[in-house]
Amino acid sequence: MLALNPTTLTAFALDQQYLYYIDNDYVYRSDSTGLNLQMLPNSIGDLFEGIAIDTCNGQIIAAGVSHSTNPWVPMIIRADLSDAGNLATVLVDNPPWPTVNLGAEPNKILIDPHGGAMYWVVPADSQGISTVRGVDLSGAHPRTLSTGSISTGGVSYAGLALQIANPNCITVGVNTDLRNATGQTANRIKILIAGSHTNVQHWDGWPSNLFGSFTALPAPGGNTLLTWSNPNHDVQPGQIIHVGFNVPGTAVNVLSISWIHDAKTIGCAEQVSTSTHSWGSPGSQVIYANNSLGCKSSPRYVGELIVKWYAMNVPLGELNARTRLKPIRTDTIKQAPLLLAPKATASVDVPAAPLNALYGVIVYRVSTNPMLSDPGVTTNFVQFPVKNQQKVKLSK
Repeated sequence: MLALNPTTLTAFALDQQYLYYIDNDYVYRSDSTGLNLQMLPNSIGDLFEGIAIDTCNGQIIAAGVSHSTNPWVPMIIRADLSDAGNLATVLVDNPPWPTVNLGAEPNKILIDPHGGAMYWVVPADSQGISTVRGVDLSGAHPRTLSTGSISTGGVSYAGLALQIANPNCITVGVNTDLRNATGQTANRIKILIAGSHTNVQHWDGWPSNLFGSFTALPAPGGNTLLTWSNPNHDVQPGQIIHVGFNVPGTAVNVLSISWIHDAKTIGCAEQVSTSTHSWGSPGSQVIYANNSLGCKSSPRYVGELIVKWYAMNVPLGELNARTRLKPIRTDTIKQAPLLLAPKATASVDVPAAPLNALYGVIVYRVSTNPMLSDPGVTTNFVQFPVKNQQKVKLSK
């Protein structure tokens, strides 16, 4: 049985294996029976009234009011699930009034991993009226979901429940056709992606150029370097390889793609990253970003966009032009290629998803040529899950 202090205990949460709670400035973890209790070594600070566990990204999410400033500041923080380290602020209201984003005192908090969002309740918010609020897991797009009609009269309504249509982790799958336009033989490819990723699924190529080794290692700036090496056949000039990866999150930011021979960089592949807005809903957009600048910073053309909607997740190895799949619907976006300067972004409107579509795969090409036909053209296959609206329930 857990030895709990009712005067300092503030929040509980469960994942599939463990029980977590906050006591004073620290997070404690035990197995589901209350045994094998341990205190995570890093303090998260005070005073957090709500805790949620993001097993998809390996993080603790906590909501409350920080007492480290005067006046106290409402905030949501995240920390590593392993040891509560790498503390970072997700959202903060500073100054604390008016309570634009978080509410007066954020309390019970829950996350929707597939929908990429978190939700919390604020008992007796502005003028004593409780609210339910939400924000993307990244901290973007804060919103108020529900506001009470009358003051609670001092009674705290602090319970919250989510009815989640899909409890699975939200991920983005990327498979890419890369043409070796370096004029030299290559035996390694390196892709630098933004953010820290430890659970990276990967696709290692066709039998003609099948890479025997793959690593995903931390890189400077909190990023991740993906490396494919030891192919059964070296990649000859003009040959196309097909490699891919799947990572948790709602978007992938590719910072560079480099062709390597042994330990020497011999050239760069053209790439433009993509994300989405309101994916699957009316107003859906594909957002391009020319931020693959680590190997070569240059203007790039992007276009020939196709969106294929599926009722089920397409396995990473089937995100390619060879595998014949049966989408619910295919939308060909008829638009001239867009020219993006380095660091520039552009958005393209796409139709809403058909009924029963849970995933949308976008296919697009990147080139330095407006005809998208130069020797170094890159073809991408990126899968995003359709965002579902969740039902939020408030309880006393």
